[in-house]
Amino acid sequence: MADEPMPPWFRAVVGEGIQRLVAIGLPGGPGWDSIKLTAQAWGEALWEAPVQWDEKADSARLQAAFKRAGRTCERWPTPRQVLEMMPSRPQPRALPAPQMSRQQRERNSRRLRAALRKALSQGGSQAGE
Repeated sequence: MADEPMPPWFRAVVGEGIQRLVAIGLPGGPGWDSIKLTAQAWGEALWEAPVQWDEKADSARLQAAFKRAGRTCERWPTPRQVLEMMPSRPQPRALPAPQMSRQQRERNSRRLRAALRKALSQGGSQAGE
């Protein structure tokens, strides 16, 4: 993602997250006078992470990571720690198992047994050559 310019949504989420962390006042954090530079540096570090950033999929996840950092960190976190605190992307719903009739299952079983017999008989004749 480093080749692409950082989009406004990403810059805004990181900026807000940094502001919240500064407001909490964790030890080792930057002061208010350097918040803009801190947000810029964090934005670059996170943007260049090996994540295929997508606003729809990641905006809420990144916000949640900053909130979690504010709740759980005892010292100012690193960008890597915030990345590790991001919740996983929701997985798409799995498709239901296909419905097969008894006749379809029996036909598939016969075809599978026939293919297996053929493969075994060809394998046996090739082994003796």
